[in-house]
Amino acid sequence: MSETSPPPAHQPGPFGRLLRFWRSTFGLSQEELALETGVSARHLSFLETGRSQPGRNMVLALAGVFRLEPQDIATLLVAAGFTPDPPGVELQAPEMRWLHKSLELNMRALDPWAATVQDEYGNLQLVNRGWLALLRELVPPAFLEPPINSYRMFFAQGGLCERLIEWEDVACRLLITLQQEVLLSGDARAAAEFAALLACPSIPDGWARRGAGIAFQNSFKLRLAMPDGPTRIWLYTVNTVGATPYVGSPRLLVSLLTPEDLQRAYSGAELLADDTLRHPLLHY
Repeated sequence: MSETSPPPAHQPGPFGRLLRFWRSTFGLSQEELALETGVSARHLSFLETGRSQPGRNMVLALAGVFRLEPQDIATLLVAAGFTPDPPGVELQAPEMRWLHKSLELNMRALDPWAATVQDEYGNLQLVNRGWLALLRELVPPAFLEPPINSYRMFFAQGGLCERLIEWEDVACRLLITLQQEVLLSGDARAAAEFAALLACPSIPDGWARRGAGIAFQNSFKLRLAMPDGPTRIWLYTVNTVGATPYVGSPRLLVSLLTPEDLQRAYSGAELLADDTLRHPLLHY
């Protein structure tokens, strides 16, 4: 770049692009929106072009002018670099009936593979028959009594950690991922749950440095020593319910555990015929 070259122009970031989208959607000029929010049209122009960044109150004021729904407000907050307010609704709430039914059908469709629905803290909300058939082979009955936390099931003495081959690598990678999520969200409840995991006796020394060196995606392999003797490889996948992480209300995750060797998996007919597969979180 020569000495006389002009500085690069500001490019609108995600918040600026969303702000312009909503302003155009509701047919407001920058001057009209400025009157509604009590700021100058110049400041709004700077917000749209990325020359200025909004404070949290400014984001909420703009969302109020547009009368946005809670999920759209959360998206706007995330675009501006803020974490959304904690969800004020639970999966069991009457207004969530449609989502609850949809997730139940998904759990049933994923049989015979083991699947769960859990919240952002790892608390299980729904399970399927495949999950119950597998987990009752792997952990003591006490681990299957609600409330069930998936992270504690991994880390606690007597839990999955005692059946996992290379458990320490799995623990370190889970911890480093969870730690970053706690720091991103600033959620006090998530921080308390994380601190409880760190108190488990199975946590290796230097877990953070070790975990940072282990590649991780939303799908990874687990090697489990099965009760009948052999070690089997399972693929563990976790996906967010909804299009964008952090903005769903409530925030939910679907976990899926599938065997690498499909020939040795349960069949759907076996699961349906097993009358012993009953559980408070199994709804079909």
